Amino acid sequence: MGLATSIAVFFVLWWLVLFLTLPFGIRSQWEDETQSDGTDPGAPQKPNILRKFGATTLITFVVFILVRMAVEAEIFRPFLETST
Repeated sequence: MGLATSIAVFFVLWWLVLFLTLPFGIRSQWEDETQSDGTDPGAPQKPNILRKFGATTLITFVVFILVRMAVEAEIFRPFLETST
């Protein structure tokens, strides 16, 4: 796997993991009964976005290493071969 492909795979995995981790630990203003004027009741109280970015990066790094190892071991080769 080349450098450009590795960066692209990491980028796609990072966004996938980000969208999986965003809902964790979120409490809305409606759940805490602390709604501010002019805000949506479903808006999160403390999104902790920097912590989620860090967790996303660490999780993605582990998943990327596993994907990279699978590609190097040619585990996906049978799925890519076509009979012509």
